[in-house]
Amino acid sequence: MVRILRLLPTALTSLALITACAGQTNSSSSGLNPPATPQERASLHGSWMDAKAKAQRLLYVSDTENNAVYVYGASSNKLVGTLGGFERPLGECVDAKSNVWIVDSAALTEYAHGGTTPIGSMSMYDFYAGGYHPYSCAVDPTSGDLAISIIDRYEGGDAGLILICSSNTNCSANEQHAQAFIYFVSYDKNGNLYANGVKRGKPGLWMVMRPHGGSFQKFTISGATISAPGGLVNADGVFSVGAPGTSGNSVIYQVGSNGMVTGTTQLSNANGCNQFAIQGNATTQRVTCPNSVGANVTKYNYPAGGSPVVTIKGKFSQPFAAVYSN
Repeated sequence: MVRILRLLPTALTSLALITACAGQTNSSSSGLNPPATPQERASLHGSWMDAKAKAQRLLYVSDTENNAVYVYGASSNKLVGTLGGFERPLGECVDAKSNVWIVDSAALTEYAHGGTTPIGSMSMYDFYAGGYHPYSCAVDPTSGDLAISIIDRYEGGDAGLILICSSNTNCSANEQHAQAFIYFVSYDKNGNLYANGVKRGKPGLWMVMRPHGGSFQKFTISGATISAPGGLVNADGVFSVGAPGTSGNSVIYQVGSNGMVTGTTQLSNANGCNQFAIQGNATTQRVTCPNSVGANVTKYNYPAGGSPVVTIKGKFSQPFAAVYSN
């Protein structure tokens, strides 16, 4: 069930109030100070973009070890840009304007398609003086709302959080008492929100779904055993759930609205495929996997799977998430 909470230094309060009192809330007993803004960090690093990048479809790949996001031409598979200044970048999401949101350890930063200067940002210190650790994000295609998964929070108890924001100054915090770590979030075309995670100290997958305009409820997958949370993608009316393997193979399951598995895609040479991306149409569809263990990015025919049809080696150390922007 959704709980709309108010964010305060000790209990959760409204972002507007926290921002107005930033000088007081940043002196939390945790002893943590807010980092430099994304704009300040980006200015200190060598972000660049090819002048022709904006005119093409782009693939954004976050790399947590290199603190960078690498941008490739979707068709050419050639590097056309690099965004820097992050603190362990993780999940990514794209809105209806093709703006790209990048999640890192303490903030979200928004870039225009093919841009190198942040056009928006949200610091987790604005929500809670001790800080939240965001993990992934998703944009509601029906409203433009931004959902943010919180994998951990300082001084915040055991309950996991999903932030849902209608703007960067208006967010609701939805506590999930059944588990502690929320990994991935994804909206479908109708505005239904899916999220997964794990319970503290317990193995196995935990999932919830919030119908558009409704409340969170448990979502159970039948027909497959998934031991750890992987990426969640809604594309062309199909809900795909990842199971990231670490020994050479990963699996993506196609799941119906009732939780029943309707198809299985085996991906060879996909090591630690976390937040994958699906592009194309029904006849030429492909899935792109950032391989956190293999330190490369692989593309496969989807839903056929099998061996990769493209392998991008690049400058990767620990690629984590992939999204496409038009």
